Amino acid sequence: MGVIFSVATMFVALQSPSVPSGPLTLDQVAELAERNAFAVRIQMTAVEKSRLSVKQSQAALGPQVSGSLAYTRLNEAVSTQFGNTSFVTQPIDSKTGGLSLQLPIDISGNQRRLIRAGKANYSASQGTLQADLNDARLAARTDYLAILRAQAQVKVDESALQDSQERLKQAQLQFNQQEIAKIDLLAYETAVDQAKSDLLNAQNSLDLARQTLNAELAIPIETPLQVVEVDTLPPLPRDAGSLVKVGQNRRPEVKALIDTVEALRNITRATESGQNPSLSFGLNVSTNFDPLPGNQRSTTTGTLTLNVPFFDSGITRAKVKAARQDELATKLQLQQAQLTISKDVRASITTLASAKARYENAQAQVGYAQETYRLAIVKQNAGEGTYVEVIDAQNSLTQAKNGLLGAKYDYLNAYAQLQRAIGVDDISAALAAPSLGGTK
Repeated sequence: MGVIFSVATMFVALQSPSVPSGPLTLDQVAELAERNAFAVRIQMTAVEKSRLSVKQSQAALGPQVSGSLAYTRLNEAVSTQFGNTSFVTQPIDSKTGGLSLQLPIDISGNQRRLIRAGKANYSASQGTLQADLNDARLAARTDYLAILRAQAQVKVDESALQDSQERLKQAQLQFNQQEIAKIDLLAYETAVDQAKSDLLNAQNSLDLARQTLNAELAIPIETPLQVVEVDTLPPLPRDAGSLVKVGQNRRPEVKALIDTVEALRNITRATESGQNPSLSFGLNVSTNFDPLPGNQRSTTTGTLTLNVPFFDSGITRAKVKAARQDELATKLQLQQAQLTISKDVRASITTLASAKARYENAQAQVGYAQETYRLAIVKQNAGEGTYVEVIDAQNSLTQAKNGLLGAKYDYLNAYAQLQRAIGVDDISAALAAPSLGGTK
């Protein structure tokens, strides 16, 4: 996704984010984070600052004109006596004005190198903005999935509490009819208390998850966002090598570092030329609004100044070495980023494969636990089973459902991590693209 930045974009970025209404899908929340996230909006100001820095460098090559006006008043006029005649050599007040034109001549090319460096830095800041957008999408998706996970956990715990309460009602009747002992009834009461505690924790986790997403979207914490359940898991990508290539081509951090290397290369070259001659042209026009007799009213002077540095005690040499170290450090950061992308992509695919296997196994485990729980109730009602078997079966069913939830949302979170790792949302389209460049 390219960045088109303007003053209008800046104005919109600094406005208070709009509060969404209606249910939001996972992708809609990611898009909302791109507009609202504080990190994104702050980086937008940095992009604009970089653009203005380029304008300053370009303007430094153009002419600069300044004007001045001066009014001088003495306590008395100065005069000279010549024979019987007195001449005023300095009137009591005087008014002068001047106009100055300065034009630098970039004979060494240093200013043009700095302009190229500024443009590369501007492009790097846009890449950093893209990276912030990428991170904002991941953060929003992670928070969104945390809400879905917490909502599903609440439903599981509500179901477990309802079942526990039903079992307790039956146990209370059996106890009243002296069919079970007091210890058996206490076991059912303990199971209900535990189910209530689990439900309360799940509800608190849901509230915290909602607040976290609201904070990420930079909207009031108490905003009641509605989310849409993700029913279908995205397909498991298997071509790790191709995805690594996509990430190394598309991750905005890589583009930003490449641009930064280019900027530092131009800065190094400009620093190396620090001892080159410099040339400037100046034109000055001075006007005396109250000239004395015989004096000129206006004077015009032109200057051409050549400055040739001879010796600076090694300052330039040290600056060049320091600039080269900055350039080398950034190249190393680029290599590190490319290696990190390869690791992140492969780790995400490994996590996806593991979560997918756990999800398929958990589905079978839930089915088995549901049947075991049903049979335990049938046996207990027929007087052939015990309360311990029922409670154990119910706990096993709850654990199996929790395992299914964990596997599902681990998979979705790993997929979001993979999207961030390659810098592309549509992974299938990225793999299908001939250049492996993909699209957002």
